[in-house]
Amino acid sequence: MMKLFRILILFLGSLALMASSLKAQDDSEILDPTDWSVEIEQIGTDEFNLIFKVKIDEDWYVYSSFLDPEVGPVPTSFTFEDTTNTQFILVGDREETSPKIKEGIDEIWEAEVKKLFKSATFTQKVKAINKEAIVKGYFEFMTCKDRCLPPEMVDFTFDLGKKTASIAGDVFPIIDPSETDADKFGDPVSQCGDSQDAQGLLTIFILGFLGGLVALITPCVFPMIPLTVTFFTKGGKSGKKGVFDALFYGFCIVFIYFLFSVPFLIFDIPPDILNAFATNPWVNFVFFVVFIVFAISFFGFFEITLPSSIANRADKASDLGGYIGIFFMAVTLVIVSFSCTGPILGSLLVGAATSDGGQYNLVAGMLGFGIALGMPFALFAMFPGFLAKLPKSGGWLGTVKHVLGFVEVAFAIKFLSNADLVLQLGLVKRELFLALWIILGIALVLYLFGLIPMPHEPKPDKVGMGRKVTGVAFLAFTLYLIPGLWGTNLKLLSGFPPPMFYSYVDHSEGHVETIFNDYDAAVAKAKAEGKPILLDFTGWACVNCRKMEETVWVEPQIRKLMDEEYVVVSLYVDEKTELPEDQKYVSDATGKKIKSVGNLWSDMQIKYFKSNSQPWYVLVSADEQLLSTPLGSTDAATYEGYLRCGLNAYEQHNNGLSAAAQ
Repeated sequence: MMKLFRILILFLGSLALMASSLKAQDDSEILDPTDWSVEIEQIGTDEFNLIFKVKIDEDWYVYSSFLDPEVGPVPTSFTFEDTTNTQFILVGDREETSPKIKEGIDEIWEAEVKKLFKSATFTQKVKAINKEAIVKGYFEFMTCKDRCLPPEMVDFTFDLGKKTASIAGDVFPIIDPSETDADKFGDPVSQCGDSQDAQGLLTIFILGFLGGLVALITPCVFPMIPLTVTFFTKGGKSGKKGVFDALFYGFCIVFIYFLFSVPFLIFDIPPDILNAFATNPWVNFVFFVVFIVFAISFFGFFEITLPSSIANRADKASDLGGYIGIFFMAVTLVIVSFSCTGPILGSLLVGAATSDGGQYNLVAGMLGFGIALGMPFALFAMFPGFLAKLPKSGGWLGTVKHVLGFVEVAFAIKFLSNADLVLQLGLVKRELFLALWIILGIALVLYLFGLIPMPHEPKPDKVGMGRKVTGVAFLAFTLYLIPGLWGTNLKLLSGFPPPMFYSYVDHSEGHVETIFNDYDAAVAKAKAEGKPILLDFTGWACVNCRKMEETVWVEPQIRKLMDEEYVVVSLYVDEKTELPEDQKYVSDATGKKIKSVGNLWSDMQIKYFKSNSQPWYVLVSADEQLLSTPLGSTDAATYEGYLRCGLNAYEQHNNGLSAAAQ
């Protein structure tokens, strides 16, 4: 047992060390390991070389332009705007050179890559059709070291007539930091407020643990418990030795699932990347398709499996014996059970990666999933008598998979709704969303009661008690959804359906009356009425934001405070409306192009309030003084106290101004 405890201590210690080192990094650090320049060279009467040069910091590299973008990292690519061939034509293939090149299979991308170090030159020959032709476009590249920065796009312009070349700056000027001081709102007057990050990680861990428990009762995993535990406790080993080996086997399962989160930890992801990922409508649509595929797999029409060669290699490695052999036995279990655990694991990865907390959520979720999956092997090895009490494998395992198929379809509808909400297409409004879930719930109940069998299975002669109890539970849930069709606030489901205001019928009664969506307009209103401002950094696809609006904001005492004492402004960080050309810029906080209204509010939140999670509530005065420490998602009592604390801080701030004026 002491050996296992030492291994656990080393594992958890290394995890804590990794997390602390990551948290110690300065989120506001802007890395810029490349220095790009462009030149134009005339090589004939009407032919020119367009030359792109980059100097690269030590140990950093960019990728070659001759890579397949579908199977690996983002290659260095060049896009030219004129596709009509009326101004110029491209001549020959692009050439690239670098003093140091490394080629081979990249462990992270699992693909053949070509890396360019120290510097690189890319040359494209063009022929001018028009002597005064102007060549415009952009190039995209990704810079990596022990981590990768997000891909960057840089605009370029070549004036063939004047023989001049330039990049980026004239279209998206970098704002002078002195004009946008990061301390613009000052230190908070009061310290009330709490972001509650730890609660979020605990929630993700619990969800991962529950996901692991669900995976445990699938047909791919459940039958393995008695077989594997019996092997360890009776396979010619002493009792203590067998128990220890089974415990180590369970630990290896946890460790393998933890390893799934490691690649996400080693990348230095800027503050708003995960939010952009979560709210991107096309990403959400891809998730919709993926979850539908998962559902079809659970319904039994096909199985999602890893290549058999991988399983065979892992199984062969398990014959090595000792702890190495046990580790590869765990690897074999993870691989052969993938057809059942893959969709659940995929759902967990999507949910964790797109929730506030990013990489740390992935660690918490994967550890929770692995512990739930590996724990039974250890427990049953310690108490083998309980094996006899396990239910026998049978048709009920297939029923579990089919129920999970219905659940996957429900989540698929959620992602389709997210895409529709961000794009504001009006296709899946609240009533339609609930109607689809109700239809899905009715179909699931009919299946559980044996009235609608799956196409590939016979109608059951007898419905067992387990199916009846589960059917009644889903029937109750479906009945709970029905009043939502005519505007009832379904508090238990807050965050999943579209918000109350995104519906075919107005359901705004009982909600905050006036909410601005423009910061400057809210400031003007606050100055006119002498009120403080409640900044609500939110998102169209933000689940926790909807929860707060539909369970906390609707409380009478809170709604009264917001309506009567504050000017409320909701700033959607995923709003896709494009800014006018003269308002676009490059953020001095993140180095990213600010092109949309959502980019603007996201940059404001990161720059001034050091956060990229939503919801994020900030109380400021009309003259833009921070009144309290910002607050994240919380309960009604805490939120009410936060608003009242803000009013006291506002009065204190005004008294200070009056005293200074005298």
